[in-house]
Amino acid sequence: MASFKIGINMAGAVSAGAYTAGVLDFLTEALDEWYRAKARGELVPSDDVSVEVISGASAGGMCFAIFAVMLQEDFEHIHDTNQIVTTNRLFESWVNQIDIHKLLGTDDLKSAPPVVSLLDCTIIDKIATDALIPGIPLSVPRPYVSPNLTLFLSLTNLRGTPYSLNDEAPGSVEETTFFFGDRIRFEILRPDKITLSFPSAHKLDFTKPAEEGWNILTIAAKATGAVPIFLAPRVLDRKLLEYTPPMWESVTSAATGTPPPISPNFPPDTPDPLQTLNVDGGITNNDPFNYAHDYLASLEPLRRESENPGTALTADRAVINIAPFPTTDTFDIKYNPLSHSGVFSVLVRLFSALISQSRFFGESLS
Repeated sequence: MASFKIGINMAGAVSAGAYTAGVLDFLTEALDEWYRAKARGELVPSDDVSVEVISGASAGGMCFAIFAVMLQEDFEHIHDTNQIVTTNRLFESWVNQIDIHKLLGTDDLKSAPPVVSLLDCTIIDKIATDALIPGIPLSVPRPYVSPNLTLFLSLTNLRGTPYSLNDEAPGSVEETTFFFGDRIRFEILRPDKITLSFPSAHKLDFTKPAEEGWNILTIAAKATGAVPIFLAPRVLDRKLLEYTPPMWESVTSAATGTPPPISPNFPPDTPDPLQTLNVDGGITNNDPFNYAHDYLASLEPLRRESENPGTALTADRAVINIAPFPTTDTFDIKYNPLSHSGVFSVLVRLFSALISQSRFFGESLS
């Protein structure tokens, strides 16, 4: 019987990333115990599952990067939250190492660089370095982790990607637009796997911790959580082929070539790789459920138009969505537009509208 395919998506969460981290710790503990019980022949479900894809944005993306490393190694699960030193990278990052006092320091100004953030990101650099250096992988990989484990991280690319609206006259001012929503793709390479499944993915090889892929993951994890103004933006080197097909296309479209991929309208002398300036991925896609969902749809047996079967008898894949801030808004039938049209009312509502819009895409509902 084929394994039930699982995707895990982590929405933006600000400091509630600690909640997301706790869910991931418990999920891993539950799966570990279940598989140990099966190995002992105990009376538990005999099914198999396979974690195929992980996606994340903002604080959820920071958790995603750390979790991807932890899945390949042994670590202790947290039952006592007063522990000071642990081997749990998520707990160390979100509980033991971070502190508001450290964010209020001035170490980032000692070398007199330009001011890039209101908070001191020195501690974030240290946490990311500690948490994302690969350790000693398990001699026997977790049986529920796919050998093709794929990771998607949402970013907001302030440099933007140019696209021509008219191929007959590319480059004219009125015919060019920019797309700022971005994502970056990684793939874990275990000792039993030597080649990438997707050419534009960044390789994470646990046998080669000094490879560039690990540095890119560290920068990308900091970038997706870089709340503008408060936390420092991050510079990433991106391969040009990562932008064809464009980032608004689903990964299912990328896998099948339908519709035909559209290439960016980069100038002929554009360097490759290209440096991009990145901030909080939650600005453009705070809940990248679609990344995990569409990737699952691209796996064999292929699901056309990203439609995964949903009934109890036909479902063979699903996404676990971890979102600490589900909306509880209600539609106000007595809403008076005129009374809410003042400058300050509009500013407040505009801020909440932008956050809400980044958390949910209408096409995800269908």
